[in-house]
Amino acid sequence: MGPSAAAMRRSGDKLTARAAAQAGVEAMLGDLRAELHRLREIIEQRSREHERALAEAQAERAAARDALACERAAAQRRIAQLTVSRGAALSEVAGLRAELERLGAEGAAAREELTAHSGNLGEAQRLLDDVRALADDLRGTSSQ
Repeated sequence: MGPSAAAMRRSGDKLTARAAAQAGVEAMLGDLRAELHRLREIIEQRSREHERALAEAQAERAAARDALACERAAAQRRIAQLTVSRGAALSEVAGLRAELERLGAEGAAAREELTAHSGNLGEAQRLLDDVRALADDLRGTSSQ
């Protein structure tokens, strides 16, 4: 005997249920594939954005490094110039000190000479006064 109509119906119902379940799984699989594709696109887009941001940051870093190198070189040149200027100023100060010492020594010598001459000047002044007095005496005597 063959399968009964009820058994065939149950078998058909099971087959229909399996087909529906298979269709549901395939639909879910399609949805998951679409979601996976969407997520991959998002990841690729973000990856490109990150790569672009990284490249910009690296370029900014290189520019900042170059700017700092230029500033450092300029500062080193300025330090060298200031060192030379300082050396020249110290040399000038030493020269001025020597000149000041020479002028001080000359001033002291001139003072000593002036002091020596002022003694002679006083004596010359007295002699002049004596000569004048004598001349006055002689005039006074000759007018009488």
